[in-house]
Amino acid sequence: MEQINTKLCEMFPGRKQQIETLLGLMGEPQEQTPPAIYIYGDHSLGKTTLVKSLMKLVLPPHQYSFIDCIVCFEPRIMYQRVLNDLTQTKPTPANRYKSQKCVNLKEFVVKVRECCQLGEDADETRYLIFDHAERLRDKSPDTLLPTLMKLRELDILKIFSKHCPNNVDLDFFLGFVRFLYDVCNGNCKNLCEMFQLAFSLLPKYIEPVVKGWAKKGDTLTLIQHIQPYYKQAMDKLHLNEISSSGWSQSTQIDDCGIDLPYYTKLLLIASFLASYNPARLDKRYFAKGSEETLRTYRRKTNQSQKGSPKKSPVKNSHDIPGGGKLRQQLLGPVAFPVERMLAIFDSIIPDSIDTNVEIMKQ
Repeated sequence: MEQINTKLCEMFPGRKQQIETLLGLMGEPQEQTPPAIYIYGDHSLGKTTLVKSLMKLVLPPHQYSFIDCIVCFEPRIMYQRVLNDLTQTKPTPANRYKSQKCVNLKEFVVKVRECCQLGEDADETRYLIFDHAERLRDKSPDTLLPTLMKLRELDILKIFSKHCPNNVDLDFFLGFVRFLYDVCNGNCKNLCEMFQLAFSLLPKYIEPVVKGWAKKGDTLTLIQHIQPYYKQAMDKLHLNEISSSGWSQSTQIDDCGIDLPYYTKLLLIASFLASYNPARLDKRYFAKGSEETLRTYRRKTNQSQKGSPKKSPVKNSHDIPGGGKLRQQLLGPVAFPVERMLAIFDSIIPDSIDTNVEIMKQ
């Protein structure tokens, strides 16, 4: 890879950063790569020439296909060009200009899958390079471009097919995985998490078939059956509560010491005090010399209560029917302005704040 990098940098001066980025994204032949890479820039910067040269140096001819979207003005021509490159079929007078035939998108996907499974390098990545890729939007925009972006799904299904349970039909299982992939792909990119989610929902997916409520072909019924469980499974997945053995066992989370920064702790305490203590008591509790003021207030209150007649209690919304009042902690926190919280923070901090610390970023 270093030799290829050096050679390309000599061929394209000033493009070292872009070359290293592309080589890093491609990685080794067996490594997982991004589903799509979009290269853009002004005209006449050498984008097409650079990518062509890189592919010729890195990959054998049958592992990539270069398609000019202006020349391949119809989807059918583009399909045939890709299949010819992946199978190394070259129309010549000797073979009577024989070429790969493909007329629709469904047939194209099937044949691409077959091409990827040919030869000893079946586990290596294939690349489709589209020059003037913006023209793809003009060729069956509702089907062509989304399908090309989902070609990577074939690898996911191939991996899942190796882990199909013995008591489940393979086609039925792959149909379930395909539905799950379409739903989860936007939120879940981790293959291990997708495995956990799939095998957690699979018993619920096949439950109507096992109990005779539905047939294997009733896909809509089966999907509707697992919808309530799907939301629960996704919530548990993001909370790391799903284990590889299913829902019956909850994930054991290792105890780990979590500590907050010093000023963050004090801000948290100030927020708690501001949310549970009435604002009218802030001056008494947190003002300078508040301890002496509080003692004087209690002394005067006790003396006034001894000399004054008892008043009948006024009913409050916080009163308990059996007598007494609910504590504010039982009623829940209340909203408070940030300025009040910062004022409490300033009064409870024992030392002066370090000048290098920005409190608002805590």
